[in-house]
Amino acid sequence: MAKAKNSLATRVDDAFKLPIHKTLTIFAAKKFISQYQEDESHSKVLLKLAKTEFNKNQKMHQQELSEITRRTLSKVIAMASTIDDIYDVYGTLDELLLFTDAIQRWDVSALDQIPQYMRYCYQALLDVYAEAENELDKTGKSYCVNYAEEEQQLNSLVGMHMGDVKIKKDYFDWVSSEPLIVRATSTIARLMDDMAGYGFEQKKSAVHCYMNQNNNSSKEVTIDELEKQVSRAWKDINQECLDPMVVVSMPILMRIVNSALVIYLLYKDEDGYTNSNNSKIKDIIKSVLIEPVTL
Repeated sequence: MAKAKNSLATRVDDAFKLPIHKTLTIFAAKKFISQYQEDESHSKVLLKLAKTEFNKNQKMHQQELSEITRRTLSKVIAMASTIDDIYDVYGTLDELLLFTDAIQRWDVSALDQIPQYMRYCYQALLDVYAEAENELDKTGKSYCVNYAEEEQQLNSLVGMHMGDVKIKKDYFDWVSSEPLIVRATSTIARLMDDMAGYGFEQKKSAVHCYMNQNNNSSKEVTIDELEKQVSRAWKDINQECLDPMVVVSMPILMRIVNSALVIYLLYKDEDGYTNSNNSKIKDIIKSVLIEPVTL
């Protein structure tokens, strides 16, 4: 009985720290399998089925990961991270204005107008789009790249790699209109990143902006307000997923939801993305992608 109570207490505690609807499905499944096994009333057949299914999915993700490392998608993700650092950390206002203008012009001749350290990134950005166009032309999806170039959206390139989900131009038009779920996901990403990085990242963030706009309010008051905004953003995501009038299918919506889930996992309580030595994130990666469940 005591063991069962401890198992329930653990699940309740985990639910408060990381609710199921705010975590990745495969990560939540791995944790629950371990907790369910400790329950003396568990079904051996059901437990074995869950373990087998988890290991099967893990193998599938390992295969997908090996393919991603050889595809344009990995370069797109690297470019997004690099550009984020340029805007958030390294670039001055004048340099960023030049860089933004170069991206909007989308022309190799713009290289001469930007600082030397930005030229490597800009050239790599053009190369990634060209490579993506060649890759997708083979499958008749080159229009995805044309759209991404027009909108200067790296996320559009990420959207090209969606497995069996058929991507339509209407979906890109919908994303470009900045629907509620996209705005909410962007809010979660921006605010959680800024809150986690406040105090050790050398950049102006949403935390600084709120303090300056509210009579130098304290860190505690500021973080509390930004956390409320993140909470409201999650409600907006839930609303969009339940709205029958949304023009795109649930598989498309889930790609956006998954982005928010990854951000929440990375930045909850600490900056697990910037800190490459973060043991929590390494443990999650090993648990989900490397270590199978013992049958």
